[in-house]
Amino acid sequence: MSNMIKKIFALSLSAAVALSAMSCGDPEDLVTEDAKAGGLVVPVDDELSYVTGATIDVAVVPTVGIKQVKYYKTFSMDGEVSAEVLAGTVDVAADDDVVSYTADYASLKNGIAGLPDTDAGLVVGDFWSFRVVAVLEDGREVQSAVIKAIVDNPYSGDYETEGTIVRETSPGVYATNEYTDEKALSTIDGNTCQTFGALGWFNNPTIFFNLTVNEDNTVTIEAAPDAGVAITPTPGKTSTYDPEAKVFTLYYQYANASGLTRVITETVTRVE
Repeated sequence: MSNMIKKIFALSLSAAVALSAMSCGDPEDLVTEDAKAGGLVVPVDDELSYVTGATIDVAVVPTVGIKQVKYYKTFSMDGEVSAEVLAGTVDVAADDDVVSYTADYASLKNGIAGLPDTDAGLVVGDFWSFRVVAVLEDGREVQSAVIKAIVDNPYSGDYETEGTIVRETSPGVYATNEYTDEKALSTIDGNTCQTFGALGWFNNPTIFFNLTVNEDNTVTIEAAPDAGVAITPTPGKTSTYDPEAKVFTLYYQYANASGLTRVITETVTRVE
């Protein structure tokens, strides 16, 4: 997995109030005996992606009566969970709509044994868990949430596509069409994602394939093992990835059920 993290969390105060109202009476939320009712925090997002080289922002919406938020962390890998350590504390001001604990890899690694020296050694699917505890004005504590930060493929996410498709309408006869599309890349492993081919043009979810970003930023295209249609690279063309712009340039093709070819060129740009 490479070049990683971010995911910042959009908030909904109405959802926060609703969730806190539902959760206040749950005795499992109490950390300090006889803690006052209330004092919950609501995650802006309860699951984050961590990608190499970035930072994460573990954000929560505080409700009334909270003076501080504590973040305790563990790390899970190979089915084993580390010892829990205090990651950090954030004081809550009266007018704070959102509070957050922001951490880079050095901070995330601190206090947890067995993590690699750099985040390049992390494995997709391993994750940090942050147990969020709200400290009330009377000093008592309420466990409010658990937020996960999952090690993810740096290429996965949402993209916008501009493409050209050359369709063989009958043997030796071709038509060219341009299109725009939305494309989602989902994680297979540290350098490979899966996506759909020209989905907006054919609306055919069986035409999916894998993209692997190589060390030189060329991209290997292969049909997914269970794909309904076999996509192959366009002969004589090299697909690439631009890590600065976060843009794929893809060249691929396939044949329809009648054996007529579809040759596709796409510029696939990350949506931030």
